[in-house]
Amino acid sequence: MKPVSFTCTADSTRTSQTLREAFLDLSQWPGFTGWGPLPGIRQANFLHRTDAVRGSRIAVINTDGSSHVEEILEWSEMDPRRFRWVIRLGEFTAPVRHLAREFVET
Repeated sequence: MKPVSFTCTADSTRTSQTLREAFLDLSQWPGFTGWGPLPGIRQANFLHRTDAVRGSRIAVINTDGSSHVEEILEWSEMDPRRFRWVIRLGEFTAPVRHLAREFVET
């Protein structure tokens, strides 16, 4: 089965360092209020955080009471204005587990 793929892009005037710090501030994650069939985030906590960030795992509780885990597979600065992350979302509870086994966000 071919995976579903879509692309969203955005530009920011913030530096890649500022964006990386903001991403790792899990207190900001509840700002994601959902998208399409995906619920918003109620709470996020590190299950395991590595010094290099890569390999860190984050437990997420969603606004509909479901949960999932996000694992950071890649975390690298490309230049002072860009960085790249690859995150695998998985271990979904219902109802998302009925839609997908995993999501990979780049």
